[in-house]
Amino acid sequence: MLCPLPPQEFIDAVAGESTSTATHVAIGKHIHDLVVNRCRVQPGDWILDIGAGCGRAANHFMGEMTGEYHGIDIMLSMVEWCRTNISTRDPKFHFHH
Repeated sequence: MLCPLPPQEFIDAVAGESTSTATHVAIGKHIHDLVVNRCRVQPGDWILDIGAGCGRAANHFMGEMTGEYHGIDIMLSMVEWCRTNISTRDPKFHFHH
């Protein structure tokens, strides 16, 4: 279940200027797959995402986790966006500044 895409300025900040939304989503899916495969993440596990940005990886964990997801980022505006657009859709997803 994917949430709305973040503003283009957030996409550019985490992936480089002029990054397309399709590339943003593909990178998020790639990060998700790497974490699941290399860390052997199970649905009940908890995830700590340091440098969560605008939730491009978090988005891909939605709907498949029963554990909690905690994302941390230095950019308050991105944390607030994630709280509004991701945490409100799934209360197991928490974002911290």
